[in-house]
Amino acid sequence: AQEMNREVNTIGSKANDAEIAGVNWRVSLAVLSGGGVTARLQPAESVMDAFRYSENPANKIDVLNMSSNYTFESKRASRGCAPARPETPHNTTPDVPDEAFDGGVATWNTAVAGVFRPDGRTLYVLAAGNSGHDISDPSIFNVPFEPMRDAPAVKDRVLSIGATKEVALPDGGVVLTKADFSCFGGGIEVFAPGV
Repeated sequence: AQEMNREVNTIGSKANDAEIAGVNWRVSLAVLSGGGVTARLQPAESVMDAFRYSENPANKIDVLNMSSNYTFESKRASRGCAPARPETPHNTTPDVPDEAFDGGVATWNTAVAGVFRPDGRTLYVLAAGNSGHDISDPSIFNVPFEPMRDAPAVKDRVLSIGATKEVALPDGGVVLTKADFSCFGGGIEVFAPGV
């Protein structure tokens, strides 16, 4: 909620006590609560309902920003895909039996294919995730981004954003690089300040 308040204050405010003017003064915001993405290999119906609502043209949702995600690792996943990560990364279920993993991927793909409209207009901006995974690995499954990225009706309207961190240079300068915790690969092409 705190993150949403900051976004609301900086997106739509004409001016506030912190002397921050919004980037767009003529916006309307809708809060859609989908209950988050959980450690289940099937989508929560509340998340699908939020997507259905956003896809309904009568609701006029231009952009849906979602920071909830989860990553599943099949037993065949390479443990070397994220250097220096904790034993069990944040928002990750490791060692999912291959049959259950493959079934979960199919369930998510089917659910997503049934929700999004070919004539939809909503842009979906999703957090890449904080588990440090290379999601181009086929034995890693990042939801909801991967099924949305692969669904013909929505794939051109989904953007996943990774996090960066500042690294000091010897000459006193600073460069931005991918934050250690940020997921990457597999279509995550945009990174924003995260640390």
